[in-house]
Amino acid sequence: LNQGHSFVTQGPLLDVRFNDALPGTTWTSIPSTEQMRVTGTIHSVHPLARVEVIHNGRTIDVSDALTTGKGTAHSNRCSIDATIPCDTSGWFALRCFEQPDGTAPKGKVILAHTNPVFIDAPDSVLRPRRRDVEYFLSRMTSELQRNQGVLDDDALAEFAEAKAIYEKLLERAE
Repeated sequence: LNQGHSFVTQGPLLDVRFNDALPGTTWTSIPSTEQMRVTGTIHSVHPLARVEVIHNGRTIDVSDALTTGKGTAHSNRCSIDATIPCDTSGWFALRCFEQPDGTAPKGKVILAHTNPVFIDAPDSVLRPRRRDVEYFLSRMTSELQRNQGVLDDDALAEFAEAKAIYEKLLERAE
């Protein structure tokens, strides 16, 4: 568990590899193929509604990369083989959702989610998303305004410092 070779689940069981490595793995260079190949097996009680690879916070539906196999009398078995472009530092994880069957409590989502794998290439800096940076920049601006006359100068300086960091990040956001 300390190495991150695990997943969380409310039902489906995952045996998944990322470029033949377990979840929790970190690479210090971008794969020479510039691709992340996600392979493995998913066992579930109910059929899967969808399977997604999450790449740097963006979801990619890879349900079309599933092959349904023969499970047991009380389970479903799917194999996954999906390839995702990978040309920068970042992270990948896989999650899957079972189709609701009416027996779960209303509103309960049955899912499984792997720990991420990371690519931490020194010559490839992950660029933040513009919308995320703009959100945090607006929060720092509003907190500075809201707390004028409420917080002391040291506390306000922390908000101002954070705002300056987000303004600088905005210059290179995508």
